[in-house]
Amino acid sequence: MNNSFLDNAKIWLSENFDEDTRKKVKSLIDSEDKDSLRELFYADLEFGTGGMRGKMDVGTNRMNIYTVGRATQGLALHIVNKYNGEITAVIAHDTRRNSKIFCERAACVLAANNITTWIFSEPTPTPLLSFAVRYLKAKCGIVITASHNPPEYNGYKVYGNDGCQLVSPEDGDVMAKVKETTFDQVKSADFEEAVKEGKIMFVPQALIQSYENRVIDCLTDKERCIREGKNVSIIYSPLHGAGYKITPEILKKAGFTNVQVVPEQSSPDGEFPTVKYPNPEDENAWKLILDFAVEKNADIAMANDPDADRIGLAVRDDKRNFVLLNGNQTGALMLKHILSRKSTKTIKPYAVKTIVTSELWSKIAEYYKTEIFDTLTGFKYIGELISGLEKKSPEMDFLMGGEESYGYLTGTHARDKDGINAALIIAEIASEAKSENTTTWNKLQSIYGEFGFFREKLLNFTFEGIEGKKKIEGIMSQLRNNPPKKSTGSNLILLKDYLQKEISDGRGTLIGETDLPVSNVISLEFENGTKIVARPSGTEPKIKLYFFANGKDEPETEKRLEKAVSEYLLHLGIK
Repeated sequence: MNNSFLDNAKIWLSENFDEDTRKKVKSLIDSEDKDSLRELFYADLEFGTGGMRGKMDVGTNRMNIYTVGRATQGLALHIVNKYNGEITAVIAHDTRRNSKIFCERAACVLAANNITTWIFSEPTPTPLLSFAVRYLKAKCGIVITASHNPPEYNGYKVYGNDGCQLVSPEDGDVMAKVKETTFDQVKSADFEEAVKEGKIMFVPQALIQSYENRVIDCLTDKERCIREGKNVSIIYSPLHGAGYKITPEILKKAGFTNVQVVPEQSSPDGEFPTVKYPNPEDENAWKLILDFAVEKNADIAMANDPDADRIGLAVRDDKRNFVLLNGNQTGALMLKHILSRKSTKTIKPYAVKTIVTSELWSKIAEYYKTEIFDTLTGFKYIGELISGLEKKSPEMDFLMGGEESYGYLTGTHARDKDGINAALIIAEIASEAKSENTTTWNKLQSIYGEFGFFREKLLNFTFEGIEGKKKIEGIMSQLRNNPPKKSTGSNLILLKDYLQKEISDGRGTLIGETDLPVSNVISLEFENGTKIVARPSGTEPKIKLYFFANGKDEPETEKRLEKAVSEYLLHLGIK
């Protein structure tokens, strides 16, 4: 074998790697297992919309203590070059296997580079890390998490000193430093010694208490929640993740004392033993939750994802059956709730959504005279916009940011989505509905009655490995060069190519430029309001297809949506 991936693998036979790692790599080389070696060593993990994420194993293309160490060394070089004087950082980790190990590894590398590092002693929600960066006046933050991915995955997200995930060009600068760094150049201190010397410290309890208070402050009527919150029955699940302790505690502290946690999912466990896929977007993850909710005759059920930055919601419909709301629906409920109570109390209110979030949100914002901004997919762009406007236009008042993938933020305490903050707002909505002798479901129906029927559908297609990457590239190329000219009988009127920064009309004539950062995303808009967006994931081997439709009533809208899906998949040759 004479391949670049083999050369990369041979580096891992040196004394810079532990004995178990060397033995595994040597076994693969000796057996000439090209397929495995190629997958493990053909590339480096790179930062995408959610940072660095991948399966855990040996190799440059996997999450392990060496790729974590190398990434942290590159980050350290960037931070030391950027800032003068004493530099501090803060690191959190979720409940996944190896998360604590990766957290301590990153802390040791930062400590060896003279960066004093705070770490959380327990599994910690991602939004709390975002809060901690500014609370501790740290220059950067790291969270070890793979969010909702299966157990074999882990990840690494980096935050700037504003508590927001790194965005371009700084994320590129960090990756450049990482690529310049060889594994034998990674510095690392001894963990116990670094703790004794004060180079690694544990986050104080006062920080967590401050976060809890700030999140409770996001409620629109704290006194009413204390008075009436006990009347709404809530079932909660952390899906074995980092919200296991803090989410129910904050709910109860805010007045929602009738909260019961799904017993089988109440403890942190990185194997996620009760679910195949620990994602509140996946209806299969809800079986235990809804069974428990029916047993306890609850009003609503909520579930955080494993790093508690997102939340899913199930409510009772008119027949008292539980219905899972999608991210657009939950977000619409939250947005109307927040804007109806807060938009009149400020001169320049604004909200933020992504380009793949329902236009129903825009209708709600328009009604409440609130400016709404669109960003690329990924909450880091929402955080970036909030930070930027805070500096450029401090008179503007941020009320809510959100995205269809179950991520929301209604306060200024964080610069990332916050599933704990969202849990409180949802509980407040449900509590008010109960006191008004109605339901959360009916509140959603009234939104449709007021602003029109909107429906959305997201399809994920996974294509693993090198061939999968080529398949995804081929799909995007086809859309750029041969887009469908019609959808549901309606003509294509706009094609937005965010990679080329071009806007074309239905005939392919260039008519303008996109005003968002470069990203491999294509959006198609049709005369009847149908919209289709294609986006390869930045952190997973999949392509996401988003479909949007609206109409005069629910049957027409549903029919239009399903027809758009079938026509589009046929055009792309995807089954």
